[in-house]
Parts: sequence; structure tokens; C-alpha cells
Amino acid sequence: MTTLHVQLPDELREKVERRAAESGYRSVVEYVQALVKEDAEAENAGAPEHLRVRSTDDVERKLREALASPASEMTSADWAELRRKVSDASR
Repeated sequence: MTTLHVQLPDELREKVERRAAESGYRSVVEYVQALVKEDAEAENAGAPEHLRVRSTDDVERKLREALASPASEMTSADWAELRRKVSDASR
């Protein structure tokens, strides 16, 4: 394993520490490793940023947001658009 030393301004370090804790990582190092790994694998993920899952708490938060959002019935046009997007993404 290779060691990488990164210098961050204090304000950014505080944000990274807070984000690591909020995301359920035990340390900033684990959080940064996960971000780098995710970025390296991003070409295979395909999920837009707002749908990416970073922790169990993140999944729960996204599910609660979805349940609280207004529901609407899918129309045939909605399904056609979804099929088009899936088809385009698989190319």
C-alpha cells in the first residue's frame, strides 16, 4: 500500500472531518480512501451524484426523502423516457 500525504487548509480539513463523521467513517483516512475508490470506479457506477449512497445513514435519509416526496402515477411517456435513458446509459 502506498502512503499519500495531502495538505488541506484548516477550513477544508474541518469540513472533511465533519463529512467523514456524518457518513459513518471511523476516520478521515477511511473517508478519503472511499472517495478515491469511488472516483476510480465512477465510470462503472453511472449513478448521478444525488443518488450515490455513502453509508447506511445515507440510504435511510434518501428513503425518507423519497417517502416524503409527492407521489405521481407513471404515464406511458414516463416509462418510454425511462427506457430511453436506460438504453442510452448501457451503451
